[in-house]
Amino acid sequence: CILTVNQRLSVELKRQFSPNQQAAWLRTDVLPLTTWVKQQWLNHATHGVLLSPWQEYALWHHIIENDETVCILNTTKTATLAQRAWSLLQQWNTQIQKTDHDDNQDIITFTQWAAQFKSVCQQNGFVSESELIHSLCQMIDSHRIATLPSQIEIAGFDEFSPAITQLISTLQTRTTVKTVTQERTPSPIHLLSFPTPDEELRSALNWALTTVSNGNDSIGIIVPDLTDKRHSLSRLLQNTPAELYNISAGQKLIEYDIIQMALTVIKLSNGLLRVPEAYSWLQSPYLNGHEHEIDIGSLLDTKLRSLEESTLPFRVLFKLIKNIKNKENTQWIKRLRDFNDVINQIKKVDTPRNISQAWCDCLNAMGWPGGRELTSLEHQLVEKYQTLLTEFAMLSRVRPLMTQKEAFHLFEQQCKETYFQPEGSEAPLQILGLLESTGMHFNQTWVTSLDNEALPPAIK
Repeated sequence: CILTVNQRLSVELKRQFSPNQQAAWLRTDVLPLTTWVKQQWLNHATHGVLLSPWQEYALWHHIIENDETVCILNTTKTATLAQRAWSLLQQWNTQIQKTDHDDNQDIITFTQWAAQFKSVCQQNGFVSESELIHSLCQMIDSHRIATLPSQIEIAGFDEFSPAITQLISTLQTRTTVKTVTQERTPSPIHLLSFPTPDEELRSALNWALTTVSNGNDSIGIIVPDLTDKRHSLSRLLQNTPAELYNISAGQKLIEYDIIQMALTVIKLSNGLLRVPEAYSWLQSPYLNGHEHEIDIGSLLDTKLRSLEESTLPFRVLFKLIKNIKNKENTQWIKRLRDFNDVINQIKKVDTPRNISQAWCDCLNAMGWPGGRELTSLEHQLVEKYQTLLTEFAMLSRVRPLMTQKEAFHLFEQQCKETYFQPEGSEAPLQILGLLESTGMHFNQTWVTSLDNEALPPAIK
């Protein structure tokens, strides 16, 4: 069993082996350490409910939003920071204790939130993902896990957190654990300077693509601030064949048009039309199956604007479409009627599971994601969106009831924070962030942004 620092290294290790080695490697598990820990816990835990990251976030958000002792302007960001702080405490095997800093209001407040979070988890048998390593160590010590791999190799880690160190020590009492260290071959290093970050990116890409064209099939560009630079890279590579390169950093889910349209439909479920925004969905290819339907949508938009109102009841569309003398408007009438039937049944307060189902019904009624054939990317985006809806339904475990407004805000926020990465590519040029590049090997590598703002990265 080989446990790696991340998913990308797991895939790369499997890919590196020649075909005659594949048979042996198919019998060997190669997966991220975090995935293995989760699998072991799920397979052997006799009690407890594992919280997904989203469920844990929803619990933190609920605790913070209902704290009347403090005034938090941005509960969304605060909940994310609190969740991250809790994870760090678990990674470093640290307990919150009274200290000399008890006069620090931030520490006092977080301590109270953490105590409430821990109490809710204990009462309901919840376990956060950051607590799994500690729980797994207890299971190994008590021999609740009868069989472990005969040998475990750990690959790609530069250093271990105290929690992982404890896990390795615990595993060593039952099996053989080896830490795989990479052989470092000295290579010539060239230091270059550029007047602007864009100039450096342009030069790095020109060098990499030229090197690839000369037959080199393993080039890496490491960009420490890759998420921030992704749009610049995409712009510089817009005329480059997609099969030549792969950018590991995904885009936010909400940045894709097909996802924005789905959120627009859900927002319409409150029964109100925002006239300035109506054109986006009335003429969208992700709701209209044919060109004539888009034309009718354009006519509806014109008639809406002629009313000179910013907000109108959704039902006004029925009156407007009847005035459009077009034999092709039958599909539009059916779509609007089906959607209206769905939103009339939506409750203002409901369970996340019922809310998620109502949103699915809304999308189906409006014809999302459209009648045309979807591209491979669009298929993946639809699948990811449907996965998010399923995960949202599971919030019922930690939030039995919520308002429609609160539900939409929570779901929209998740779409903003979820990064979508299309299925992996074995392109000769790989553009990676620092974390993704851990353990990777390339024939030649260019590391960008070697300045005091990017390295070491700022503390968040």
